[in-house]
Amino acid sequence: MNLSKVTIVILCGGPGAGKDFLGNAFQRKYHKLYMRLVMSEILESIDSESHDGKLSRELSAKGEFAPDDLVFRALEAELQGCLKDGWGHFILDGFSRNLPQAEWLLTQRAHPKVFEINLDLETRIGRIMNSKERQAKGRKDDNPETIRERDRIYNVRTVPMLDFFRQNDPASVIQIDGTLEVGEKVKVMADTLGLPFNVSRKMLKAREVFAVEQSMVA
Repeated sequence: MNLSKVTIVILCGGPGAGKDFLGNAFQRKYHKLYMRLVMSEILESIDSESHDGKLSRELSAKGEFAPDDLVFRALEAELQGCLKDGWGHFILDGFSRNLPQAEWLLTQRAHPKVFEINLDLETRIGRIMNSKERQAKGRKDDNPETIRERDRIYNVRTVPMLDFFRQNDPASVIQIDGTLEVGEKVKVMADTLGLPFNVSRKMLKAREVFAVEQSMVA
């Protein structure tokens, strides 16, 4: 798969950094241009009768990660379908999460922009413990000890991936101050990606232009 002409955006940050909130805010603002692909949803959509579907659901039930080769197959199929539909700009949610996944992305000739949300651990713990979602769902598994363990796993799995992206292209990893308001964070992303912060009619047509370019290449 050749992703050299595709825009890939990846959001990173430890637990409680606000990746989902920022991803949703960015996608809402640029929904005519950017498709948000959520890896967990892609895996859930795999045919439940297939080998990959059964394995994905079995591991998910145990709280375990799907193997990388399964993730690669599922994501490639999803991207191929989106490209055929004319999409050329993506926010990847839940990918890439480790070094092998980052390496796979570059073998597809992608040039991702990786935004890392920086916020100290104690503040993130407070956010999670006081979140309305946790209070509404009664998520007892969210406590300071489990959050610290999730942060440790993030540092072990994801930080080496960020270093890999930096080594390949120092400008590919962009830091976002986690204390900024969400609108300010979206503006950092927009400025980096060369997007107008005030969405124009011209930008809304960009996806159609990309679809024509892709058909000419094919």
